[in-house]
Amino acid sequence: MRFLVFLFIVSISPASMSQDATQLDLLDVLSLAKQYDPTLQAAQFQHQAGQQIETQGRAKLLPQIDLNADYGLDKASLDYPDDASRTDVDSQSSRYGLSLSLKQALFDSDAWLSFREAQLQQQQAALNFQQQQQTFLLKIASAYFAYLQAQDSLRAIVAKKNAFEQALQRANLSFKIGSTAITDKLEAQSRFELAIAEEIDAQNLRDISQSNLSLLIKQNVSRLAKLDVSQNLAVINDKEIDFWQQQVETNNVDIRLSQLELKIAQQKHQAAFGKMIPQVAFTASQAFQNQFSTFANSQVNSGNLQFGVSMSLPLFSGGENMANKRQQAALVNYAKNILRQAQLDASLKTQTLWSSAKTAFQRINAYERALETSMSVLHATQKGLEVGLRTNLDLLDAQQQVFTTQNQLATSRYQALLTQLQLKAHAGILDERDLVELNRFLQKS
Repeated sequence: MRFLVFLFIVSISPASMSQDATQLDLLDVLSLAKQYDPTLQAAQFQHQAGQQIETQGRAKLLPQIDLNADYGLDKASLDYPDDASRTDVDSQSSRYGLSLSLKQALFDSDAWLSFREAQLQQQQAALNFQQQQQTFLLKIASAYFAYLQAQDSLRAIVAKKNAFEQALQRANLSFKIGSTAITDKLEAQSRFELAIAEEIDAQNLRDISQSNLSLLIKQNVSRLAKLDVSQNLAVINDKEIDFWQQQVETNNVDIRLSQLELKIAQQKHQAAFGKMIPQVAFTASQAFQNQFSTFANSQVNSGNLQFGVSMSLPLFSGGENMANKRQQAALVNYAKNILRQAQLDASLKTQTLWSSAKTAFQRINAYERALETSMSVLHATQKGLEVGLRTNLDLLDAQQQVFTTQNQLATSRYQALLTQLQLKAHAGILDERDLVELNRFLQKS
């Protein structure tokens, strides 16, 4: 019986799994996924496009220079069919010209406020890209740990099935010699059949998680660096709620986007006033024209230089400007309320994620103690079975408890790590350095 307990312990250890040639850790998976993930690449191009918004807005404040050119050819003929004394005349004239014009805004509040709005929109584009990056990092970490968790679950279920199969063999032998009732045999048979069903589900879940991860990195995944359970994961969760609330208030992407939306609405409100005040600009132009006529056998060159200051003032637009001003004022109030709601939602989610992360790490400690106790119960039950104080069913129950506790412990570890990453993403501070830090808790075998 001691051999059975030893076999049970060995069967659930990582060393008992088959070894493959290639093993990836979290950073390896991240590096490969960055090369192939279409969502991240689309976000990068969108970010590049967003970086041009400010330049486009600034262009209206800079000199506008235009070059115009024209060329024309005229042909004419004079015929005198009723007057033989006069000679028919054919004439041709050509002309070409060049003009260069310049316009520089001296006072254009509409253009200036549009430039300020473009700056805010470019900041929005940068924040959207940051959010996409954080979503990508969470996706990679989630897929990585989902595969590890599926492997651990399958490993534990296979070990449980093997243990229950041996228990069934003992029950069959005991029933044949008449030392146990048929109920013990049926109970062992039931546990074994249920373990087979659980193995089928676990294999399917493992295959699905493996496919998901393989699609991200465009290559087959067989082995990954596993979580080093000898390290203290609690050091990751060492900040109190006040720290996270402050980080969220300062860096949360949704709050910052709402703040920018409010600033843009305020800029548009000011721009509505700008459409009702004068616009002043400096203008200059230089023109040259050449004309030649074969009829007069003459050529004329002319040039023209103009410069000055122009002013335009809208006097009446049918009420459009006033309606636009009222509309933008309402949108400012709308943006203020959206910002307040974003702040409330962020605060509540911060509390929820922090509590979930803290609880997850507490569960790890609780399940570790529970596993030690369950293993002690298993050893005691095995000894009791040897001296006839425990039955085969008692041993099945003890083994079931160990397998269940071990699976819950593994699940809690992965949930704790992912919840911590989600908390950092919510606070707007998640980046690749966090995955580098997390990779220290993984080990290749």
